[in-house]
Amino acid sequence: MKVVHDHVLHDYVRLDGRKRAVRPGEWTTDRWLVSGRLGLHVYVAERGVTWEQYWREEVSGDLPKLFTEVAEELEKAVPKIVKLKAEAKREAEEQQRKWDAESREMERRDAERRREEEEEKRLEELSEQLKDWRFARDARALVGQVRAEVAARGLRITPNGPVEKWIRWVLDRADDVDPVTDFRHDIEMVAEKHAIRARPAYSPLGARLRLQRSRQGLGSR
Repeated sequence: MKVVHDHVLHDYVRLDGRKRAVRPGEWTTDRWLVSGRLGLHVYVAERGVTWEQYWREEVSGDLPKLFTEVAEELEKAVPKIVKLKAEAKREAEEQQRKWDAESREMERRDAERRREEEEEKRLEELSEQLKDWRFARDARALVGQVRAEVAARGLRITPNGPVEKWIRWVLDRADDVDPVTDFRHDIEMVAEKHAIRARPAYSPLGARLRLQRSRQGLGSR
């Protein structure tokens, strides 16, 4: 249906069925206009099911005359609608199964990725710990070498002198970075909690002396 808007009269004018040229100042457009006739739209309001049917009056007021036809058509459509609903349910269940499988696979991949990231992070931390441990070991070895050089020449380090202050500083830095320090503290806390005494370090010479004393004790009896 065509309508014309006259810019002079500011009104909509219905055109007749005959074509005519649009005059200057006019423009044409399409609009829905109320026809006065009723219609009935029936559809399945369920996701995944597409079924609908329309009934429209040809003459205004004739809709009640269509009710018998509507009832017959709806009754005939029931098996089809039931079938469509069953198919939609199967499709929804299959889609849900696929979604669940994809979700599980995504979770598995995420877990694997996190595991790899955590493993990589642990290796990086271990590498840093080894660097710190080597630094602490070398720093203590350096202090030991200095002390050995001083002792080898019959000298001693002046208490609170520059060399002793330097030695304390080096050893403090070694303790600060040494990862074993933290483990040692944890071990001591656990041992103290459970009243576990530290075992003396094994010494081959000490073992031989203890064995010799034991034999001497047996021979004197």
